[in-house]
Amino acid sequence: MIAHLLSSVPYEAIPAKPLQFPERPPSRGYQRPPATNSTTSPTTPPPWAEPALTRTLRRRRAAVSGAPRP
Repeated sequence: MIAHLLSSVPYEAIPAKPLQFPERPPSRGYQRPPATNSTTSPTTPPPWAEPALTRTLRRRRAAVSGAPRP
């Protein structure tokens, strides 16, 4: 049905104009923080977490460390 509707609309290709970007402004001294601060998830649940979530996180930690499941 959609193909039929689209085929009934006249279409002609419009050539794209080349984009002109302004020069990049000079750096103002920003230094990106280390990636390790933003790519890890917490290993302990937040205080408001449900007990099921707490159990799941404990099991995942045990699986990673090789310890038996609680």
